[in-house]
Amino acid sequence: MNPFLISVITFLALLFPLVVVHELGHFFTAKLMKVKVLEFGFGFPPKLYSLWTGKTKIIFDENTKFKDEKSLILSKNTIVEINFQRISKGIYAREINYEKALKDSKENQNQDKLLTGKIAQFNNDHLILRDMQWSFNLLPLGGFVRLFGEQDNDDPESFSAKNPFSRLVILSSGAFINAVFPIILLFFLFSFPHDVVESDLIVKAVMPNSPAEKSGLTSGDKIISINGKNITSLNDLHQELTSNLGEETIWELKKGVPDPFAKINEPQYQYKDSSIVNLVPRWNPPSLKVVKNSPGLNEISISKARLYDPYVGVFDQFEVVGTILKDNQIKFEDIQKNYPEISIGDKLKVVNKANITKNEISLDQARILNPLSGTHYIFTEGAVGIIVSITNNRLVKNEINLLSSFNRSIEYLWQTLLISKNAFWGYFSGSTHPQFQGPLTVGPIGIGQITGSIATANVSISDKLVTFINLASILSLSLAIINILPIPALDGGRILFVFIEILRKGRKISPQKEGMVHAAGFVFLISLALFISFFDVARIFDGGSIFD
Repeated sequence: MNPFLISVITFLALLFPLVVVHELGHFFTAKLMKVKVLEFGFGFPPKLYSLWTGKTKIIFDENTKFKDEKSLILSKNTIVEINFQRISKGIYAREINYEKALKDSKENQNQDKLLTGKIAQFNNDHLILRDMQWSFNLLPLGGFVRLFGEQDNDDPESFSAKNPFSRLVILSSGAFINAVFPIILLFFLFSFPHDVVESDLIVKAVMPNSPAEKSGLTSGDKIISINGKNITSLNDLHQELTSNLGEETIWELKKGVPDPFAKINEPQYQYKDSSIVNLVPRWNPPSLKVVKNSPGLNEISISKARLYDPYVGVFDQFEVVGTILKDNQIKFEDIQKNYPEISIGDKLKVVNKANITKNEISLDQARILNPLSGTHYIFTEGAVGIIVSITNNRLVKNEINLLSSFNRSIEYLWQTLLISKNAFWGYFSGSTHPQFQGPLTVGPIGIGQITGSIATANVSISDKLVTFINLASILSLSLAIINILPIPALDGGRILFVFIEILRKGRKISPQKEGMVHAAGFVFLISLALFISFFDVARIFDGGSIFD
């Protein structure tokens, strides 16, 4: 299948349920607060199909006007619009016509008293109206809930007639569901029996004058835990360090003692008792440009850099040329055989991965052409200044413990929040931490690139599913945070107006003024999305990736 289609399909499959559960939060709390829900839309218009539910009794009397012959309008399954009046005895029809006829009529000035629905049954003095529409729409970008009386309306079933507390509950429920949904997803993920790859993380090298060296870490030390959390993968290590930048962390280590009699394929260190050290991960570790020799300020020679990082080089991409004039150039005739689609002027990114795509060259092949090449040319020590190696990989069955799974879900999301907070702070403060060197945020196109990369990755289906669940959890949490921010056009913006109303002792901002503010907010959000998407597209056309 076309990679673009894969990205689109996987993006929609990921986003659609997250937006739908958000809208379900609004739907159920509106029902709880006795606000009439007019429509629940799956996707966005144009409409493809609708189902109608509900049983609202509409009474006729001598004041009821039919815009067409009563016998023509009153037939089962006819969709009608009703201008109504609510009095103590019930809901009375004042005008009845076919769908949209009243709404589009210039004579009808009372559109806040309009109900649309499908006639379920009727007789001489009343009808039963199915006035809750479940619409299925063409654009599968999420969903929406349309409530009765969202603007100024005094009907007891209208949204605007409810007290501030009820409106706050309805408005905040979508974000609340998006915040809870990741806990549910991760709970099932952690509770589902599956094999987990665990490894030993051994300190391979310690940078001079780094926090690790000052705390006494040496080559061969085995990392057991940080802040009480077992470290069994590089991801564990990165998460603990990135979520605790500038904070003291407690490391449990097993000091490695070199074994002089160990053979090549045997463990090179012996381990005895554990020891505890304290480390403070750095926001701004040294970041040095790699050069061939004679390093200047903020530079490091390639020979020294490769003592710690074997993948580093003086350059990380080749330019295809006819005649070589620089180190990072490659002769067209030398590469044409393996890259028949390549042309003079093209660039090949040096990568260290299994699946090589167009405009990429493997690290092994690149170093045959020029030993100075590498996957990156900036040497960064990292938060604590260590290089680790992974040994003793093993498959471990996860233990099914419901309470433990729930706690892990909460811990994972909390750590994600801390990392996100640190990423924003690090970006705006100019942190040199390597985890913050990618794009700060991505738009729909960038997310599509991520989902497409996951779907086409050369890993098992179960691994892809786990990655998708993790990504869905992070996106759902992001939707919750963004929606609750006091930005006009979002739920948080509408919540802000409710709080303003409370501060004004019940006096609302006029619907016209509030509408203008939300319209401006909508324009801002669309502009921001287009701005972010521009950089997503530019990165893709440049051959880049979110993961670079």
